[in-house]
Amino acid sequence: MAELGFSKTQGKKGNGSRAATPAQVTEMVMVEARKRGLNWFKPHMAAGMVGSFIQETGNFRNDVINFNVRGDNGSAHGLMQWRGKRYTNLLAYAKQSNANPADIRTQVSFAIEEGMPNSRFKDFGTVKAFRLFPQTK
Repeated sequence: MAELGFSKTQGKKGNGSRAATPAQVTEMVMVEARKRGLNWFKPHMAAGMVGSFIQETGNFRNDVINFNVRGDNGSAHGLMQWRGKRYTNLLAYAKQSNANPADIRTQVSFAIEEGMPNSRFKDFGTVKAFRLFPQTK
């Protein structure tokens, strides 16, 4: 992600600063969608996801992204405030990918992975949202 001005060291300190800009995260989402062959995935769809990420993280706060600050009484983690099985799946996905689960890029990749109907990490609600995305304008 260096081409986006996003360094690998960002997001490691829990100081409340921003891990990335909305434009950077939107580009991350689009890159992930393209990598997975989701040619129907459009920028306004990525912007919708990013809006959700902004809400869940308090505008991409480092301390939320890197799990230092957790929601729902400490049970929710990261970009989508994953918890329970979805959080366990994030950790397994990161391990399988040899990636850091607290890295925003890993979390963006996992957010797309959850919407893939054939993924072992699929989430019913996310798959349903992805099926509805092509109808959005």
